[in-house]
Amino acid sequence: MTTPAIRSITRNTAYLVGTRIVNVTSRLVWVVIAARILGPDLYALLAYSMTWQLSFLPLALFGIGPALSYLVGPDRSLTREYASHALTIRLITIVIAAMACIFLSRIVTPDPRAPALITVLSLVLSARALTTFTHTLFTAFEINQHTMRQETMFGLLDLGVGLGILLNGGGLLLLVSAKAVVAWLQTGWALYIAHRLVIPIRLVWQPVRWRPLLKLALPALLITLAADWRFNGSLVLFRNLTPDGILFAQYALAMQALAITTILPLALSRAVFPALRRAVARGDGKELLFASAMQRAAPVVGTVAGLLGWTLGEPLFRWLLGEPFSTAGKLVGLTLWCLIPLTATASYPETLIAHGRFRAMVIVNVAGAAAMTLLTFLLVPIYGTTGAIVATFLGFSVVPAGAFLLAWHGKLADPVNEVIRPFGAAALGLGAYLALLSFSPWAALAAGLLILVAATVTLHVIGPQEMRVIRAGFSSD
Repeated sequence: MTTPAIRSITRNTAYLVGTRIVNVTSRLVWVVIAARILGPDLYALLAYSMTWQLSFLPLALFGIGPALSYLVGPDRSLTREYASHALTIRLITIVIAAMACIFLSRIVTPDPRAPALITVLSLVLSARALTTFTHTLFTAFEINQHTMRQETMFGLLDLGVGLGILLNGGGLLLLVSAKAVVAWLQTGWALYIAHRLVIPIRLVWQPVRWRPLLKLALPALLITLAADWRFNGSLVLFRNLTPDGILFAQYALAMQALAITTILPLALSRAVFPALRRAVARGDGKELLFASAMQRAAPVVGTVAGLLGWTLGEPLFRWLLGEPFSTAGKLVGLTLWCLIPLTATASYPETLIAHGRFRAMVIVNVAGAAAMTLLTFLLVPIYGTTGAIVATFLGFSVVPAGAFLLAWHGKLADPVNEVIRPFGAAALGLGAYLALLSFSPWAALAAGLLILVAATVTLHVIGPQEMRVIRAGFSSD
């Protein structure tokens, strides 16, 4: 029997997945057409400018969203008390982030054309940070259908306006200006909906009452800064270490493909977080069921993505983007393996945050970002894009590995069922693929996926019994 809690989690996950599917679909269309029209050089300039701007989004968000979700997750009646303070803090951090984004771009960016674009994109940064505030409210009240409606409507508007400008010969400055206008239209609409359906949107200047939010927001800020740097920082560092802007465009496209594959795990972890907080508050251990399922699924999901990337990446990119971007297709076969640690990040890391283990999660996230940064400096000059991808993979891996070790130390995790068996199934699938690769890549792909599925079932990585336990775990939520 499907309970209200299961229906709520499923429904809100579906809305968030739907939102990301809309975003990804429009982004895919945008990338394909923009890359074809602009060519490698101008696309590299646009991709770098947008990546730079996104690198300052965590500073603008300042960890307020996770802090608010953490405080109101067990008791939604607290939302009115904290939301106005959260919005006031968010406005202050937006101004700081936008100014830092503009100022540092004039010092660090390697392309002299980038600062003008980044200045305009800082307006997009500001708008996105405010819109995200409303999405936090929708998630807290588990009404993510409003997030999906906004992202669909304004995502399609942004896509249509952007493509119209490109197809009519407009320049990049006009293009990013139009994106800023659309972003602020969405922000206005999102604030109106949140004001009407959730709580009255108002600013309250009472710094003495910000303490509960800031106490949680600061570690959340460090976590999100580190998490974002492991992704966007890889692109920024690679561009500054490599004078070849066209090669950067290839790497940026491959990383875009990786971002697309994170639709489900990120949406699921975001939708289920309020339920995890309630489970922790009750002390019934149901949050550990979710962590175990995601931990088991990560090697299997990542191996499927990696094998598909190796086989389909180059022909697909050549077909979509043309011969100038075929290198990106080769790179995507490597970047998609990063889905293993990214999916695992939605398991015990998310659960330990729900348990309030902020200090530990700050340490492992900062360690992951530091590892990616150091390895990028060491590997890129020698191995180029391959070195960047390896550094990124290892940086991503530090977080779920560290969280799992913490959970294991606390006797919350099971290394045999959650590590050895899943990675064993992944290794068997990978081995079958490599054994047949010289014979035929298509036969290798079919055999690799078939063996992977068979091994997943045979080794009881995650099957119907585990899913029934998970459903039963949240049934009384």
